[in-house]
Amino acid sequence: MTREDKEWHEIAKMNLEELVDFIHLAFWDYEETGSEKYLMQLKVAGHYLNRKALDIQLAEVFSSKNKEE
Repeated sequence: MTREDKEWHEIAKMNLEELVDFIHLAFWDYEETGSEKYLMQLKVAGHYLNRKALDIQLAEVFSSKNKEE
């Protein structure tokens, strides 16, 4: 596993709050340096943030459907 793969795996394991904090820090690092490394981290973290948000929405939908039954 490459260093990037390990970093992305760590990002994938973050909870919602950790992802938001990570994105905030990576954004400022990217703004200050312009480094492609931080841009890629932002893209990966954004992807996982979207997935976690979708998981939360789906859980709420299924929960409300179960309550209706």
